Amino acid sequence: MSLFNKAAELEKQNKAFALITITGSDGSAPRNSGRMILLPDGTIFGTIGGGPAERLVMKEGLKCLKEGVSRSVSYRLDSGNSANSIDMVCGGNMEFFIEVFQPRPALFLAGGGHVNLALAELAEKLNYPYVVADTRPGIASKDRFPEALGHICEPDSPSLFATASARGLIGKETSLIIATHNHDDSALEAALKTESSYIGMLGSKRKVHLFMNKMKDLGFSEKDLARVYSPIGLDLGAETPHEIAVSILAEIMKLRTNSSGQSLKRLSMNEPPLVIVRGAGDIASGVICRLKNSGFRVVALETEEPTVIRRTVSFADALRFKSATVEGIQAVRVDNEDDLKRIISDQKIPLLCDPHGLWIEKLKPLCVVDAILAKRNLGTRIDMAPVVIALGPGFTAGKDVHCVIETMRGHSLGQVILEGDPLPNTGIPGTIGGYTSERVIKAPAEGVIDVLCDIESIVKKGEVLARIGETEVLSPLDGVVRGMIAPGTRVKKGLKMADVDPRGEVSYCRQVSDKARAVAGGVLEALLQLSPGILKGTET
Repeated sequence: MSLFNKAAELEKQNKAFALITITGSDGSAPRNSGRMILLPDGTIFGTIGGGPAERLVMKEGLKCLKEGVSRSVSYRLDSGNSANSIDMVCGGNMEFFIEVFQPRPALFLAGGGHVNLALAELAEKLNYPYVVADTRPGIASKDRFPEALGHICEPDSPSLFATASARGLIGKETSLIIATHNHDDSALEAALKTESSYIGMLGSKRKVHLFMNKMKDLGFSEKDLARVYSPIGLDLGAETPHEIAVSILAEIMKLRTNSSGQSLKRLSMNEPPLVIVRGAGDIASGVICRLKNSGFRVVALETEEPTVIRRTVSFADALRFKSATVEGIQAVRVDNEDDLKRIISDQKIPLLCDPHGLWIEKLKPLCVVDAILAKRNLGTRIDMAPVVIALGPGFTAGKDVHCVIETMRGHSLGQVILEGDPLPNTGIPGTIGGYTSERVIKAPAEGVIDVLCDIESIVKKGEVLARIGETEVLSPLDGVVRGMIAPGTRVKKGLKMADVDPRGEVSYCRQVSDKARAVAGGVLEALLQLSPGILKGTET
């Protein structure tokens, strides 16, 4: 078999190899031309002259295969002490080009029905290798799928995946597509036990919801389930098996190339940069408003049951009521990427229930802002985005994040800290109307809260604001209820649940606070400082 036929065979088998070619020689070099194929296990086909030169180039070739990069190398064939000298008496010089051929991302088709058959036909045209597996004899066959790298038939889905894994046919880069005739749930369970980063499953929204809940009951985490793309494919209006196949491969290509998947026309319009804000309480919402008004696209992430008290100026309320408006800006709860893009296009703020920040990896924002204000880091990392900003204590600028914004009321409120820590948390609220701790009410008992005086209520000192079971919660002073935790919330003893403003100005209840504006200004300053020119030429 010729060397080029061997290379073609390895490519068809989707195996990694390096093609090493002599590209130059002079003096008394042993060979002037030659090629050799090198496999990751050290196996070779052909030769470039043998001896010390070949052994040294093979060593370099194995490094290239491990790193996945091609490179040129040159050596002096003498007994010198330089780094590129080979102890050979013949003298001269030799140059080599080590060209690395990496395996292409493969597809694992669980099910050999109409959609996966159409997907296989399209994969062949796009040079995507694939494996097909089915529990029905004769379906995953060479006659039906002639170009498949492997054909697997086992009595059940776990066995299909176990056999494929044992044969080395499923890896992290393998895209798993589940379209079985009636075993999608067991196939999904088996797929989640692999290391594949993409698991796509055909199915309606109702089916997906049921299966995902079943996977949670089986103990799979949110991080595990984030690998599942179902309903599968991009929204292309696909109906026929071949149209569905196009939408599936388009989604796989989008994720593999880390591209947006948007219309090229839309991209040419220079869309504003994307910022993800973790948290949607009152300070976070002030940041969101400032960024949105400054021309950025913003996405907010929150927990399922946020315990914010300044609900009238917090986008977090959109989780309960589907939408919330703060100073003319509307946030809308969304649960999928298609709705998210639509809401952004409508100049609104998409709000996702995502306490672990799983959407950050999907959306690839320019900036992540941790505005949770938990006084500790709940998982934000400096490598999450090109710019990562955190608010308040619990973070070190230059280590956990790129910068921290000071949140302590006083002379340094809103300061951009590029190195080091912000002021430590004192546990004492800022002064408003001459009051500090007195104006903030903490739950005196554990239980479900029954609100009697909600936000904007004018109250007197000693008036009953709420009840937690049989325990009454009294107003500590005269004023207006500026903050109150949502009615029906189960609270723990000591949780911050309300805020009475002694100034008594009802309009303040629906305005972003001075503190939130100062902190938001710091975030905007930091973002523009760390990414100069990012808004130049964009359309808002």
